[in-house]
Order: sequence, then C-alpha cells, then structure tokens
Amino acid sequence: MSVTIGGVTASISTAFVTLYGSIALFFIAMALQHHAIIVAMKSRLGTRMLLHGFSINAYATIEKIDGISMAVPLTTNMFFEQKFPISRVLILLTSVCLSLLLVPLISFGYYLFILQLDIVANAGIAAIYRVSAAAGVFTIIATFLYLLLFNLPIPATKNTRHVRWGFLYRASLIFPHPNIKKWLSDAESDRFFKQKTKR
Repeated sequence: MSVTIGGVTASISTAFVTLYGSIALFFIAMALQHHAIIVAMKSRLGTRMLLHGFSINAYATIEKIDGISMAVPLTTNMFFEQKFPISRVLILLTSVCLSLLLVPLISFGYYLFILQLDIVANAGIAAIYRVSAAAGVFTIIATFLYLLLFNLPIPATKNTRHVRWGFLYRASLIFPHPNIKKWLSDAESDRFFKQKTKR
C-alpha cells in the first residue's frame, strides 16, 4: 500500500497494514464488550447505592468514567416500579444496536483473515511479511476467542483451602482453631487421593 504526497511516495507492505488492522479489531471488540457489559449490568448494579440526591448515571458522566451513562435508564427508587417496562425496552434496544456493530466487524475480520492467510501461504513472499501476516491471523482468532470466552459463564468451585486457612483460621478468636485437626485430616486424605489417581 502506498501514499503519494507532493511527488513523494511512501509505501508499506500489506502484511503490516493488515496486522495493525487486526490489532485495532481486537481493541474495538474489547471496547464494544465493555459497553455491552455496562448496558447489561447497569440496571442491576446501579440501584444498589441509594443516596438522597445522588445519581450514579450523572456521576459516571461528569467524572467521564462512562460515556453512555445517561443513555441507560435506571429506576433508583426501590419503593416504586414502572407501570410499563420502558427502561427494559430501552436497555434491550441499546444492547441490540451494540450487537449490530459486530456485523461489520465480523466482515472486516473475515476479510483480514483471508487476506493474511493468502500472504502466509504464498511461498514467494519474504519471511518477515509472512510472519507479520501470521501474527495478524493469530490476533483475529484471539479476538473472536476473547468475545466467545468473555460471554461464557465461568465454572467455579469453592476454594475450601483458602476459606479455611486464609479466612476462618485467621478470624478465629480461639487458638488453635477448633477444627484444625479435621482440616489437616482432610488435606492429608486429599493429597493421598491425588497421588493415587496419578498412579
């Protein structure tokens, strides 16, 4: 790709341009995900702090924490509810319009992906350009993996060891903790079970 200004031509390889495009795509997707979370969670989390004369939407806008704070309606008085679900409809409309932004992004990502795959597969192109294109392909794959994994529920289990030794043991007024023998026994049996399963 080249640009000519005043008879002077500056050119750069397509592989580098598409790499920067792929990186920009990743950060655009991250920003869209950020706004989607704001829209989805604002109505639930924003009503937790109820102070007279305080609006979390106005605060976020004034402090420039959130650019679309005032666009997402909140019902901050828990003693009243809306007769019509206008807030939910507005939140749904905002979410759908944000989701529609993904359509051109997916198309752009697909275009970059195919273009860079052609560069990687072409043996006649210099290695540095092929490596750059391969990095771009990786970035596009990472972008869609990021969006997918971010929106999947994260499976979690209770961290028994931390709860016992990091919290309950330190918070106990009795020393040593009354359940310490049971905890040590459980830890020993867990260690034995893990060693047995490895064999």
